[in-house]
Amino acid sequence: MSESKTETRSGGYGATIVSRKTAKAQSGKRKLIKVHTPHGDYVIGNESSIRMHGLILEGAPISIVSDLVRDFEALKDPAIFQKATGMSMRTYHRKKKQDRLTPVQGERTLRFKKLYEKAKEVFQSEDKAEEWMVSPALALSGERPVDLVATEYGAEMVEDVLTRLEYGVYT
Repeated sequence: MSESKTETRSGGYGATIVSRKTAKAQSGKRKLIKVHTPHGDYVIGNESSIRMHGLILEGAPISIVSDLVRDFEALKDPAIFQKATGMSMRTYHRKKKQDRLTPVQGERTLRFKKLYEKAKEVFQSEDKAEEWMVSPALALSGERPVDLVATEYGAEMVEDVLTRLEYGVYT
C-alpha cells in the first residue's frame, strides 16, 4: 500500500487518506480512510474492517471529528454537524477532553467520512463534494445526503447514487 499523504497527530491519533491499487479487475486508485491509534492502524473499506469494528466499539478517536470539521466547511452549521456526527457541538467540545467517541458517534462519523471521501473522488473536488452532500438530490427523492447518514440504509442509498454517478448511470 502506498500512502499519498501522511499526517501526524498529537498522541498518535488521527485520520489520513491513503490510496492503494485496487484489485486486478479494477484500474486506478481507491481512496481509503486510515486511522492511526496506539493499538494499530485501521483502514475503512478493506480486509481490516473487523479491526475497524473493534476500534468503533472501544471508542474511535475524537480527532476524526476534528479533521472533518477542519475539512468540511458546512459542519460549522450545528444542524449539519449533528446529522453527520450524531452529536451536538456542545457534546463534541465536551468529548474533546475525553479524546474518545461513543460507538454510535464513532460509527456515524466514520460513515459520513467514508461517504464524503467517495463524493470527493466522484466529483474530483472538495467544494463540489461538500455542496452535493448538503444539497437536495433528485436521485435521493429530494433528500440531502447528509440527512441520510443517520442510518445504514440511508448511507447505502447515498453510496449507491455516488457509485452510479461514478460510472455515468444517472437514473
